[in-house]
Amino acid sequence: MKSKMRLWLSVSLAAITLASLGLIIGPKHRSLARLNDERLTLAARVADADDGAAAIRRLEESLALARKMARQQTKPIPQDSDFASFMRNLSERLDELQLFDREINTGRELELDLAWSMPMSVTLRGPFTRVHDAIQWIESLQRLVRVQRLRIETDRGRDDKTQLGGVRVEMTLDLFFGADEEMTQALADATGEEDQ
Repeated sequence: MKSKMRLWLSVSLAAITLASLGLIIGPKHRSLARLNDERLTLAARVADADDGAAAIRRLEESLALARKMARQQTKPIPQDSDFASFMRNLSERLDELQLFDREINTGRELELDLAWSMPMSVTLRGPFTRVHDAIQWIESLQRLVRVQRLRIETDRGRDDKTQLGGVRVEMTLDLFFGADEEMTQALADATGEEDQ
């Protein structure tokens, strides 16, 4: 009987131990697993926040670079056409390049949505390198000038004979001026000039 009693006590003690483990340790283990999952979730959020901050820094750097490029590449639109000065400078530059065979015609000023435009046509005849230099000079002006049309062909000259190395260039240009306040402000906003 003693052995049955011992067996019964051993089984009871084992059952109580297992029940204690199941009732006390099981919930604690589940709670610990839940807390560990929360810790992993929070760690991922912190990593995402760090990535977000890095992404914001990269975007700010990209924006600063884009604004710098816009400031460097954006040409201003003068308030006044200053057409006489433009014509004088163009004539002087063409004289320097020895491009004396030229025609320059202007059209009427056109009112656009946010500015004005002065259309003009320029026809040049001469050696390719000089004509090319003239085109580059026009494109590099410190005011907004759009080359609307450009046609380059071999120059047949006035006597209809092909001139060795000579070209004839026809350009249609638009000189912009008189930008309104809305356009000026939009340009300042885009280039970040208000931050300067």
